[in-house]
Amino acid sequence: MSKADQIGRTIRILRKEKAMTQLELADGICNRTYISQCEKGLITPAPEILQKIAERLGTTIENLVIESATIDFTKIEIENAIRHVINKLDENNFTHATKWVNKIEHADLSTKQKSIYYWAKGKIAHNQQQFEDAEKYYLTSLDFGNTEYDNSNDPTPLVRTLTSLGIHYCQSGKAIQSIPHLNEALELSNRHEISSSERITMLFSIGQMHACLQEYHSAIEWLRKAEILSLQTGCIINTANILVVSGVCYRRLNNLDTALDYYKKALEMLKIAPSTSIESATHLNIAVLLRLQGKNNQALEAISLAMMIHEKAQDTAYWYNNCKVEKAHILKNTNKLSQAKELCEQVIASHYSKQTVAEAQMIMADTLLMMGDIQEAMKHIHNAYEYFRNSRRQDFIQQSLEVMNKIYAKKAGIEVDYSHGTITQ
Repeated sequence: MSKADQIGRTIRILRKEKAMTQLELADGICNRTYISQCEKGLITPAPEILQKIAERLGTTIENLVIESATIDFTKIEIENAIRHVINKLDENNFTHATKWVNKIEHADLSTKQKSIYYWAKGKIAHNQQQFEDAEKYYLTSLDFGNTEYDNSNDPTPLVRTLTSLGIHYCQSGKAIQSIPHLNEALELSNRHEISSSERITMLFSIGQMHACLQEYHSAIEWLRKAEILSLQTGCIINTANILVVSGVCYRRLNNLDTALDYYKKALEMLKIAPSTSIESATHLNIAVLLRLQGKNNQALEAISLAMMIHEKAQDTAYWYNNCKVEKAHILKNTNKLSQAKELCEQVIASHYSKQTVAEAQMIMADTLLMMGDIQEAMKHIHNAYEYFRNSRRQDFIQQSLEVMNKIYAKKAGIEVDYSHGTITQ
């Protein structure tokens, strides 16, 4: 039985099981004649049509292709799909990128295409904060990328994966592990000609690495290189993101005015190259800055705007939980303790990101202390501290120790006024 016969037979069986006519199956996808020819094995459906047929029949492409591990894609179709995958991920359009990745899941890919395919799978998993899956995909992509480089001396897939793997380690609390990968990416890019967009992403990633290692001055230098190159070449898709991270670095250095300037520049850039996730992240960071300045009402407005953008865009739960954590922090500062506690509970229950959960536990501990529940506060702050200590996040270690000291002081009957440095018994 040919592959076309196999697919056609399965479509016919599933259609009849659902008591569906050929016309009903074809509605909005193709015409009835096309379905008839498919079922007779006269043609093999195009990948995008096969995907829609599978969805309407309540199944997957895998189940339609019973005995074959691959679908008949032409080389041109595969190349077009790969190009779409790269473009959509460069645009941070993960929804459409996922659709294109799914289309070529069973295609007969070359070594280079396999490297790109698994890199894309890693990026998608990474965006969903599925760090273990992301690492697995990136490492698989790295194997194919190394093979391709050995065979053709083409460094692009390898640099792309090394860069993404480096950022993966930064954002999953393993920044030190990112160093050899990003150094190799830099060495390859200096040795070979790579596209401006790839080099910008690599420079940006090195900047993020230094930021995660709390080397903020070095981070700013690398981020500035990425910003300049993006403006010189017109590759501005990620410029707003570069500006936001630069702002975070300046905030960490307590240069709040410069940080705010960078956030404003990011919002201006987003008018040219829109991105809902980066726009929301910008307002989130503005909220943090305003909170640090004691402008809690303005901070609440900024974080509410960030959350509204996330809701409208149906963005990932990870980023939405980050907003919840910041809003809880602001509510705690304004003595809206029950609301702050409720938001922290939602984040902790989500188990979506260990870093975000630990931050929520730290704020929960401080909130519970203010509510007089010392025992529960102690449990949460110890959990948060253990995570920050294991991930070597010195900034959060310091913050969690401050909360822990307040809890112990309260337990011992000591009142500590941290703003004036006085202690009363």
